[in-house]
Amino acid sequence: MPTVADIAALLNVPVSGDASRNVTGIATLRECERGRFSFLGSDEYLDQFLTTRAAAVIVDCSVKLTGNGSSHGNAPAGPSLMIVDDSDLALIEALQLFATPIPAPPVGVDPAARVSPTAMLARRLPCRAFCLRWRAHEDRANTVLHAGAFVGDT
Repeated sequence: MPTVADIAALLNVPVSGDASRNVTGIATLRECERGRFSFLGSDEYLDQFLTTRAAAVIVDCSVKLTGNGSSHGNAPAGPSLMIVDDSDLALIEALQLFATPIPAPPVGVDPAARVSPTAMLARRLPCRAFCLRWRAHEDRANTVLHAGAFVGDT
């Protein structure tokens, strides 16, 4: 389970507050419970920020947490804060810590795939069932052809 420190390290930002807290997921500021993190990307949500129960909040640097925006004096006592340049981008990056890994398909051509004898397949290319290859297209590393994919001229 990632911690606030893990999220901050991924975002390359310091933490204001307890960085050792475990984080189990994400929720909106209003619906957040202890153990989850949230984000604040606009002054429009400051009222929700002040009452959130989040373990941590990613805060866009454009948000004015005090009258002059120079400190975070009116932040709630509970959440740890991570101030970022772009809260949308930071959120996308942080979410990868919580995503279920997608298993890599097996290497090779599925028996149900149809591949032209002139097609050039990368040596370790996964080519799933019902994949059609009709032309001599060269594949790049890390390419996966999923079921129903067609590569060639129509």
